[in-house]
Amino acid sequence: MLCVTAGCSILLATLPLTPYGGGFMYGFWIWGIFILFSGDYSLGPAVVAKNFGLKYAGINYGLVYTYAIIGTPLTTIITQNLELKIGLNGLCGLFAGCSGISFLITLLLF
Repeated sequence: MLCVTAGCSILLATLPLTPYGGGFMYGFWIWGIFILFSGDYSLGPAVVAKNFGLKYAGINYGLVYTYAIIGTPLTTIITQNLELKIGLNGLCGLFAGCSGISFLITLLLF
């Protein structure tokens, strides 16, 4: 998880610089972000089982990931409004900061 959160934070923070590297650099950055972002979903079951035990791992995993029911539409609404105020570069910085905070929490707790 440390690699996933650190990688996402770095790629999101440097995403506004990709126009200087051309289309190949932009494509590589987007590819990297999606590869690292999917690491959260592939590592999630193991983390849930480690923290909450194996007996009810499936139920616990389902409960942990029910955030998507509210979180996904809410994120869409919030980012549409924030983009008007802080722009795309600001959103990249905000998301990179959130990934950086996740990195620090993971580093301190595990």
